[in-house]
Amino acid sequence: MEDKKENLEYQTTIEKLEISIKKKKRANKILFILLNSLILGTIGTFVIVLLNYLVSSFFK
Repeated sequence: MEDKKENLEYQTTIEKLEISIKKKKRANKILFILLNSLILGTIGTFVIVLLNYLVSSFFK
C-alpha cells in the first residue's frame, strides 16, 4: 500500500515537472519571437530611413 502511495506521489511530481518544463519552453519561444521582431523592426526602420534619405537626396 505504501509503495502505491509513493508511486502516485512520484508520478504527480513528474507530471508537475513536465508541465513546468512545457511552460518554460513556451515562454522561451515567445521571447525568441519577440526578440526577432524587435531586431527585424529595427533593421526595417533603418532601411526605410536610409531609403528615404537616398531618394530625397537624389531628387534635390
